[in-house]
Amino acid sequence: IRGAVVLFLTVASVVAIVVLQGEPGEAHLTWLRHQVDTTAATLVLLITLTALITALLWRVLMWLVDAPQRTAKARFESRRRQGVEALSRGFLAAAAGDGGDARRLAQRAAALVDDMPALVRILAAQAADAAGDPVAARAAYSAMLGFADMRLAGHRGLMQLALEEGDRPEALRHATQAYGLAKSARWAWRALIEAKLEAGDWPAALDLVRGGLDRKIVTPAAAERARA
Repeated sequence: IRGAVVLFLTVASVVAIVVLQGEPGEAHLTWLRHQVDTTAATLVLLITLTALITALLWRVLMWLVDAPQRTAKARFESRRRQGVEALSRGFLAAAAGDGGDARRLAQRAAALVDDMPALVRILAAQAADAAGDPVAARAAYSAMLGFADMRLAGHRGLMQLALEEGDRPEALRHATQAYGLAKSARWAWRALIEAKLEAGDWPAALDLVRGGLDRKIVTPAAAERARA
């Protein structure tokens, strides 16, 4: 539209200059046995107006053709905004310990958001934790183990559930697997070194201290205290 306006103004200026100079010119058009005699300036204006109207009509036609796609996109964006809002409110509810509201919002987010499954699963697990439902929480965390980007979070959740239930071997197993997955998992390193210290396995504990220092999980000062 801006280009058409610029073209129209340019041609109109040229025609105006020609008219003012007293040289409008002549134009003759014969069509379907009809003959039209006019000035060249008038013909240029008519052609310019026709081009502008055609461009506008084409733009309106394309706007109408794209209407269904725009409607679908707007509907998708609206659902996504509602889903993101449900996720945000759900995480806040889980952090506040309101398990019932967190579960409701997790279900709503799962129904609205399709492109953020990791966040939905994490919220479902945290909501089950907040609601005091270890069975649902274990199922949610176990489901995360099947996805590479959520596996570490799944192991941490399962480790915490095992610690709450007093199952130290199970907690240690998840900490060991998590420590093997991520070299920067400080929580897994801490759980492992505490288990080795409680068991009196000093060589393994010293190896963990060296490993934590090499991986930059702990500072040199903290490593020295742990070694002592």
